[in-house]
Amino acid sequence: MGIFDRWRRGPQPPPRGGHQGSVLPALDQQAADRLMAMARADLAGRGHEATINAGFLELAGGQVYGLHNLSVLVSQERERHWPALVARHFDRMLVERDRDAPPDPGKVLVKLRMREDMPNQPEYEPLEPVPGVVALVAIDEPTVVVESLALPEGIPDIPTALRLARANLVELPAPEHVTRLLDEDDPSSRVHLFITEDFFGASRLLVLDRLLTSVGVTPGPGGLLVALPSRHVLAVHPMSGPGVVSAMNWLVRFAEEDSATAPGPISPHVYHLAHDGRTSRVTRPGESGGHAVMVEGAFQEAFLRVIGDDED
Repeated sequence: MGIFDRWRRGPQPPPRGGHQGSVLPALDQQAADRLMAMARADLAGRGHEATINAGFLELAGGQVYGLHNLSVLVSQERERHWPALVARHFDRMLVERDRDAPPDPGKVLVKLRMREDMPNQPEYEPLEPVPGVVALVAIDEPTVVVESLALPEGIPDIPTALRLARANLVELPAPEHVTRLLDEDDPSSRVHLFITEDFFGASRLLVLDRLLTSVGVTPGPGGLLVALPSRHVLAVHPMSGPGVVSAMNWLVRFAEEDSATAPGPISPHVYHLAHDGRTSRVTRPGESGGHAVMVEGAFQEAFLRVIGDDED
């Protein structure tokens, strides 16, 4: 189960060739632009007109195809080999489906995306489980997960889509549950990682209560800190004591590094889920790089509750 090794070891430095600031971090921005244009041309040759956006292509019908995995693949090859790799990629990715036929209800799920990374917004108003992150309706086809900016035929509204998605998320194979104790002398520093081989690890945020119950974890007095850096992993810390400081520092690094290097990046931020239902983003880009923590609002209330107000 090699896919889990990167998370068992904890966050690692970005791989050689990583390019911060590029829409496809495996490539510098100029190479990323060439790859996106190449991918668009390949789709056009197949009769699919696409718009180039920040690291993905959007077809006229609303389907979205990310290019992160393809960029990692081509980064290991000479550029003269890229057209063949692009063609092979879309041979596997493109799913010819009768768009007039309703999808199998058992295949309706959701994929999480940062709203700011989507130049074209959905035609429907998606659920926003944490600030700035939206849950796009997605159909889990045999060879590709098809996200759509329009509700698929046969799905009348968002409540129906979310009801199906939550039911289907629960039916997926249980994630692997890995824990990290950040301070060996403080049990309150524990972070829980839920890791999947499917594309819906982070999407399990929508069934978080059931996920935590399944492994005997309860939210702390301060609620929960969560990170969803990439599609295969969801990180959770119950805020219950002074260990929140060690856990927060680790989550900040983990979210930043994993979102930059793992397949299917989502968000480089950390979020707070309060007991009363309030959600907040508790990190922001730092002035000199990296991310800084914002201790304010509901998160400040929770932080002081578990650590005391005499701490910095």
